[in-house]
Amino acid sequence: MSARLLTADDQPQLEGFLRKHVAEAMFLRFNLAQSGMVDGREPYHGRYAAAFDGERIVGVAALYWNNLLIVCAPRHAAQLASLLAVDSRPAGILGPWKQALDAQEALGLEGAHHKLRSREILMSLQLADLKIPAPLLRGQDLHCRLATSADQGLLLE
Repeated sequence: MSARLLTADDQPQLEGFLRKHVAEAMFLRFNLAQSGMVDGREPYHGRYAAAFDGERIVGVAALYWNNLLIVCAPRHAAQLASLLAVDSRPAGILGPWKQALDAQEALGLEGAHHKLRSREILMSLQLADLKIPAPLLRGQDLHCRLATSADQGLLLE
């Protein structure tokens, strides 16, 4: 395994890797689509690094303009975090739980105070499995409102 910072020439290969990890890489994909591979201080700018197995990307991380580190690197989050955070301490780490913990440990942040530390459960749905509710298929009127506490049972169901 080798790891390095990415350049604009790597963007097509990076996009290909991220397409294979849609559920885990939505923020990486969005930021990349908004600004490309620009390492700057404007919104969505970021410095990207990747782990390679030969010529193939096997993990990615980015440190963004807002000092958030985002990982999508099943086996190499620690190495990529260390590569990206050489001159700053990230304000936060996002990514799959184990990868975020690996990056946190690599940066020596295990004992740091956290404003928020939570494990989010990601869910995904294949588009072919999406079922459109029957009333929408029949063209019935749809009324929208904010949910209230009275809706909790229905929402949980």
